[in-house]
Amino acid sequence: IETRAGLKNFEAILKASDGILVSRSGLALEMPLERTVLAQKAIISRCNAMGKPVIISSQVMESMAFSVCPSLAEVSDVANAVLDGTDSLVLPAATSQGAFPEAAVLACSRACCEAEAAMDQEAAAWAASQRGGALGEIAGEDNMCPGEEV
Repeated sequence: IETRAGLKNFEAILKASDGILVSRSGLALEMPLERTVLAQKAIISRCNAMGKPVIISSQVMESMAFSVCPSLAEVSDVANAVLDGTDSLVLPAATSQGAFPEAAVLACSRACCEAEAAMDQEAAAWAASQRGGALGEIAGEDNMCPGEEV
């Protein structure tokens, strides 16, 4: 789904498809950015309701093409997509083939794993108990980026 026409015909497309790929950059060319976010959330919700996989593409961890660390906004974007119920994220070529491809995959994976753990409260409570509990656990001791001081 990358155009207004795709959004207008979304229900028919969803019904006829095995899954949906959301091209955020395509949608952003045709509508205000803040509506692109709402469209993504609505598409994920409908796909989940219909039991169809949904993939989010475009500008996922994009700064990591030239930076070893993702921005907070990028980590938040990935985690929120997972919390909303997306099944997969596509790292763009600029990221996956940029200066730090392994760091990009690791950062995306870590954000996904943390969000998935939070979705299951029992798993999150267990993980917290294993690492010191509650808010202290969330703060953690580990670093997101190599060389970053705690």
